Amino acid sequence: MEISTKQQSSKLGLKAERYLSEVSSEEASTAIGYRTHLNNFSYFVRKNYHYADLDEIIDDFKVGKKDVYFTLADFKNSFGDGRLSSSTIRNRVTVVKNFLEYWDVDISNRKFKLKVRLKKSGKPIKQALDKRDIREILLACEEPRLKTYVMLLASTGMRAKEALSLRRKDLDLKSRPATAHLRSENTKTNQDRIVYLTSEVVKQIELWEEYKYRGRNVVYPHADNGKARVIKFKPTSNPDDMIFAVAQYKHKSTNKEQIYTYLNRSFRQILKRVGKYDLEVNKRRATLTFHSFRRFAKTAFSNAGYEAFGEEFIGHAGSTYYRNKTKEAVEIFGKIEPYLTFLDVTQLEARGADMQTLLEQERDKSTSLQEQILIMARAIAAPDEEGKRKELEKLARIGFLKTQKVD
Repeated sequence: MEISTKQQSSKLGLKAERYLSEVSSEEASTAIGYRTHLNNFSYFVRKNYHYADLDEIIDDFKVGKKDVYFTLADFKNSFGDGRLSSSTIRNRVTVVKNFLEYWDVDISNRKFKLKVRLKKSGKPIKQALDKRDIREILLACEEPRLKTYVMLLASTGMRAKEALSLRRKDLDLKSRPATAHLRSENTKTNQDRIVYLTSEVVKQIELWEEYKYRGRNVVYPHADNGKARVIKFKPTSNPDDMIFAVAQYKHKSTNKEQIYTYLNRSFRQILKRVGKYDLEVNKRRATLTFHSFRRFAKTAFSNAGYEAFGEEFIGHAGSTYYRNKTKEAVEIFGKIEPYLTFLDVTQLEARGADMQTLLEQERDKSTSLQEQILIMARAIAAPDEEGKRKELEKLARIGFLKTQKVD
């Protein structure tokens, strides 16, 4: 059962508004989702039980005039048309249950489990991404904003909404490595986090900002006669500007939900273009989402041998004891950066050359050691003192022994 925007605007009741206000004081985005669930429940009780708002049915629950378990069970069964997943139905019923308990409606967990049976949702296998997949997706991104957003997610493992919350003043692109400061009010763990940025993503952010604040001509209706007119417009940058908000004439978009919706729609189009768009078994969610890049980053850290650092880097609530000083964290990030670079061929080639040099140096060391062992073996096996002296002189010439006078 879904309700329209007009139906959602109906009055919930003073108790619901108070509850949502409390939730919003802790997490505004959570309150938005809770409001949707309570609106669905309010519409359900008005349609089926003819209550004016949720305040009235709460009073009846308290005095036993209305059975809370049967009401919640009927509410759950109203979504039985198959359009909603089991997890969504579970979330809606749980939010309503918590709301009722907040207003002292007595609900026994044991009775709730017996009378309101919520189906457990299956967990489909998540599709893995590798660097070639991400490179293909990035090359298909023609819009600079989407390309920057995808590259940032893939190279940092940020959550989608964390990246959208970034402001210009949260970035320090001049430090080495560059950093992004995620504020506690925008992270899932409610903790501030400093994220290091690869050289590649720094260049991409600079390109996006150059494009974003470029001068342009915009068509805008005249205030007097409403006729279209062309206006020259160059946005001004501000430290408080959101990185992924578009600067438009007379206003700037700051609604993260709207920005996310637009980027997600564009991302689906890119996946269809490169042949990577598919749905999970339940046909409700795409196999590749923005969250897939977070899984890629975590896998990259783990495969490189830095699992604990990766947990801390992407913002998981890991061990309370694992901590690195800034210098150590920067060194580890320098080692992992090539694994988080996708299009910067120059950097990758330079890294490859460095690795080749190291391999050659190790190979030379190994060859030299083998040669020294062979010479020592010949010196030990020499039948006379003259033969021993000649072999030892060879070791001295390659720096293994100091020259000694053999009597």
